Amino acid sequence: MKPLNIHSIGNIRKFATTTETEEITLLSPALSFFTDFTVTRPLVIESNISAVDTERLMKKAHVRLKLVLDEKGELLGIVSADDLLERKIVQKLDIGIDRKDLSITDFMTPREKLNVLDFNDVEKSNIGKVIHTLKNSGQQHCLVVDSDKQLIRGLFSVNDISRKLKIEIDVQDQPSFSKLAIKLD
Repeated sequence: MKPLNIHSIGNIRKFATTTETEEITLLSPALSFFTDFTVTRPLVIESNISAVDTERLMKKAHVRLKLVLDEKGELLGIVSADDLLERKIVQKLDIGIDRKDLSITDFMTPREKLNVLDFNDVEKSNIGKVIHTLKNSGQQHCLVVDSDKQLIRGLFSVNDISRKLKIEIDVQDQPSFSKLAIKLD
């Protein structure tokens, strides 16, 4: 196999820009802001990883959320960076659990307690409605499922939406992930 030719950069100084010609607004389709797991692999972690190692790995990768998988590769729950704050770890240590024995499952929100958005609703919605839903629930992240296919289809992240829209989205009073309001008007 012949390698590609490498060239000097010469006088090239400017960056290519996005080819998106359509303006992105709150009325833009929700799917434009959606991390689709059919396109992008989800960020996952196995349930046998310690909480301390998970927290370290997430910090190193600048990741705020991981999906926790069982030994079959199926969803057990989700864990966010907020779930792994040092004060929450210390609370577990205070009740006598050794740091090395803290499991990611001690901090995650289990699958049974997760409420999600349905892909069929998201498909017909705009990002403004998704933001409204996330703000009302105080959630930074929301899983999306395809009920027809019985699959976890993707994820919304307030940080990703905010970055793409170039606006600040203030999500206050962050209850647990399981308290997510799932109504899309």
